Amino acid sequence: MSAGTAGAVAIGVAEDPAPTRAQAVLESDVLHPEGLINDVHEDLQYLRDDPAFGSFVLQPERSAIQLFWVGSMRPELKDPAVASAAQRGITVEINEARFSSIDLERLVDLGTEIIDEHALPVVGIGPAGNAGGLVVTINLLGEGSTPETRRLSRELLSAGIDAPIEFREVEDIDSYASTFNMTNPYKGGGMLKFSNGRGCTAGFSVLRDGGGRILTAGHCAPQGDPSWVKDGNLSETIVADPVEVAIRPALDSLLIDPAPSPATIGRVYHGGYTTSNVIGVGGKAVAQEGEQVCIGGSNSGGTSGGECKRSYVDVVQRFRCGLENNDWCPGFWVESSSGGPITGPVDSGGPVYVLRSEGRAGARGVISKQSGYAQQCPPSRYDYGELCTSGAKVVMIDALLDKWDATLETAANP
Repeated sequence: MSAGTAGAVAIGVAEDPAPTRAQAVLESDVLHPEGLINDVHEDLQYLRDDPAFGSFVLQPERSAIQLFWVGSMRPELKDPAVASAAQRGITVEINEARFSSIDLERLVDLGTEIIDEHALPVVGIGPAGNAGGLVVTINLLGEGSTPETRRLSRELLSAGIDAPIEFREVEDIDSYASTFNMTNPYKGGGMLKFSNGRGCTAGFSVLRDGGGRILTAGHCAPQGDPSWVKDGNLSETIVADPVEVAIRPALDSLLIDPAPSPATIGRVYHGGYTTSNVIGVGGKAVAQEGEQVCIGGSNSGGTSGGECKRSYVDVVQRFRCGLENNDWCPGFWVESSSGGPITGPVDSGGPVYVLRSEGRAGARGVISKQSGYAQQCPPSRYDYGELCTSGAKVVMIDALLDKWDATLETAANP
């Protein structure tokens, strides 16, 4: 099963400077008041550089961000963070963290070594939201998952890791998820068709070596050398030379260099599967537990009834990925807020983002896999006779940018 949607637009075309968030909020009379918490979260990313940082947990229903910190937070860090958030009606609550994010990454590294060595039926491992230990996800489905191997998973990880571990058991589909007449300049959320017969979605446009590129999922062209890549209705050739497509299998990531280049713009489609509506991309942040996100698949559409298909970050975990499913992608798991379907065939590679207060998108990651519960798909562009799911596994945008040595392309709203 595949998931997908996306396109990109041109960097060679001059754009009016994007408004500052403060200006945009004033001019729009706060078009998206729920986006204020996302603005604050992006602004506080600098705190991650401190060795005492543990984690963030977003609680939009309370207009609050919980910040977990090892030891006492220095006033020169704490006071401006709390004050700037309060100016926008967001409360930052400082909590004691047992582990720093650096310590937790080391524990996750150790955990993946144990899982790989013993071929355990674990599909996800990552830090607990409160930075108090780890969360491990064991799959009840799939080859190798038996009562004995699940018991062994708990036993070996608990013995080998000196930290509290919460074990979750899920019936996880764990399958790859594979807008239509996207034209130059290309943007996120548009449909991509490959010469190998696969369909996927464009993620975000990025800048590399002075030119625009399109991010999408690596399994869309697993050999990294499609003869061509076209838009959803095959009317426009995006790439006609396999040299213009590069792959990073360990991150399930593909980078497309459109011809002619530059041919991208920092925007994403925002709407149902028939939409032509686009919004600008304004920034990025590391996804955190509790954050409300939009899923931008080109086949099933990024919104329902005109509203973003509301979903939330359930847990931040590395998950199994790669062409042989033997790598660990740094990412997060998204679940539907309503329990309904949010990803389906051809949505792979699509953008996952939040809505900022000025109405632009804040990038969080790119869809890699479907997950959660299988159910009938909503109306979509193509019916592949496959099921949609209530969740998605998403590769972190920062990990993708670092791997490709690229920067996120941004633009103002049209």
